[in-house]
Amino acid sequence: MLVGNPLIIGAQHHDYYSGSYRIDPKNFSQILSVSGMAMASDIVVNAYEEGNEIAQLIGRTIETYVDALENVTAIGAYAFCSCIFLNSASFPAATHIGSFAFSSCTLLRRIYAPLASQINPSAFHNCNYLGSAIFPSARSIGAYAFQGCYTMSSVSFPLASNIGSYAFAGCSALPSASFPACESVNVWAFQSCTSLEAITFPILSQILPSLFMSLYSLKSAYLPSVKSIWNDCFRYCSRLTTVSAPETIYIGAYAFHGCERLPSVSFPNVTTVGNFAFASCFSLSHAYIPQLPFAASSMFQNCSSLRTVSFPNASIVYVDAFGRCYSLSSVYMPSVNTIQNWAFQYCSSLNTVDFPICSIVGSNAFLYAGLASSVSFPALQQIHVSAFRYSNLKDAVFSMVTVLSAEAFGWCSQLSRASFPALSRIQAYAFYQCSSLRTISFPECVTIDGHGNYGVFESCAMSSVFFPKCQSIGERAFHSCASLTTVSFPQANWMGRYAFMNDAALKSAFFPLLTFIPSQAFQNCYSLQWASFPNASYLSVSAFLSCYSLRSLYLLSDSLCALHNSNALHSTPFADSSYLGAYGSIFVPESLVATYRENGVWSWYASRITAYGEG
Repeated sequence: MLVGNPLIIGAQHHDYYSGSYRIDPKNFSQILSVSGMAMASDIVVNAYEEGNEIAQLIGRTIETYVDALENVTAIGAYAFCSCIFLNSASFPAATHIGSFAFSSCTLLRRIYAPLASQINPSAFHNCNYLGSAIFPSARSIGAYAFQGCYTMSSVSFPLASNIGSYAFAGCSALPSASFPACESVNVWAFQSCTSLEAITFPILSQILPSLFMSLYSLKSAYLPSVKSIWNDCFRYCSRLTTVSAPETIYIGAYAFHGCERLPSVSFPNVTTVGNFAFASCFSLSHAYIPQLPFAASSMFQNCSSLRTVSFPNASIVYVDAFGRCYSLSSVYMPSVNTIQNWAFQYCSSLNTVDFPICSIVGSNAFLYAGLASSVSFPALQQIHVSAFRYSNLKDAVFSMVTVLSAEAFGWCSQLSRASFPALSRIQAYAFYQCSSLRTISFPECVTIDGHGNYGVFESCAMSSVFFPKCQSIGERAFHSCASLTTVSFPQANWMGRYAFMNDAALKSAFFPLLTFIPSQAFQNCYSLQWASFPNASYLSVSAFLSCYSLRSLYLLSDSLCALHNSNALHSTPFADSSYLGAYGSIFVPESLVATYRENGVWSWYASRITAYGEG
């Protein structure tokens, strides 16, 4: 072997001399030429000092081990790259291992370099059979350093403070990773470590995006000093059950998405959580994040086992935050003032809610939610589109609500009471198909919106309705209310088509200010016996079609009420006596009796025209 000062192997050669790789004559301790495939060939490395040959190292085909280089202090780039038969290497004095130094040494099973403080990028890249990496002095692990070492089963780096990108990527047999001194880990450092079950980083302060993503065997993560868990960090770690990160203040988007076996989470200091952070954690049953100022969009989406959540400081629940949390039964959020769209959709077990200061509930916020026991929103002012649609809500009592949007309570089949003392407008099909709704109170309502396909109270179960200030009744507003017997709208001056169509139990109708009676407004009201319209000026198509019991119609305006055609009163006692055994009467002012009887369309019912006050 060479004698004298320690050797350095692997610097790129600078001179080619007589078929040999040449030693710098000024410093024979520095070999400048052993690189690439040099150590894999039969070569002669000559050492010189001031022109005198003092030693000779005879290279040979490396088959099993390197044992003649115990004084080497640094292993340079590519030094043993692709030495495909090398299976053991010992460098007790080496402090530096260069880039690609042992790359693609596919049979290398053991490396001994106890003083190496720096392992440069790709140093052991694709050493397929390297079973362990034990470097007690290493402080830095370069990018790709051990990538592709797919049989590696143990690592020990007690002093390593930095791990480069992809450093252990593809180490598919590695069962655990503990780095007690590590301060930074770069992206994808453990990519495809599919056997990795436990990670320990006692002083690591942040986890970069996607660092442990898709490690399907990972069960536990000990991260006592971590402040930030960035996007996708543990995404799809489907066996993860334990995470200890008590100092964490930030959790990024999708950080734990798809951690199917994670049973609970507790982050006492977290103040920010990204979208989808815990989405699809199917086993998650409890979540405790007391400092969180909001519940992020889709934060717990599809957490089908989640039962309780406590966010005492959260002021906003963002879009779909708890969507499809089918088991969610307890929510503690006393500071929430806004619940955004879809926030609790399909939370079918959520039967009791209390939001003492919440003023806004967004669209579909409680779609298909439970809400069967107790619902308290004492400060609620705005209920947006489909907010409670298909829920099991029984009582809708909201004293401060001023905005009730379309379909807000549509298809709430258990809803029996609705009281909105401050509401002035009810938008389209707000209570559509609330088949149990029997009691309603809207003392300040001025407008009931209409819709061509769905009415505000269509198919509800009220027996009587009283709207003291309502001026406008929209299309289909009370369509198919089979139990409705009496209605009172003293201020109504406009009515849409089909407003009371198919109300089979309706017995009377009194609309003192209504001027236009729209088409099919009372069609198929089989029990309607009398109707009074003191200011009616127009009677439209099929307005009273098939009102078999209608025997008294009062049209008391001081001018003729125009009749669109005779079909308006078709299949009523005015047209045929067979219904009740007697014809009905149409009462008009005495001064207009002749005018009605002589009118082209009204003449069809001339014999039914009677002066008001007669008969």
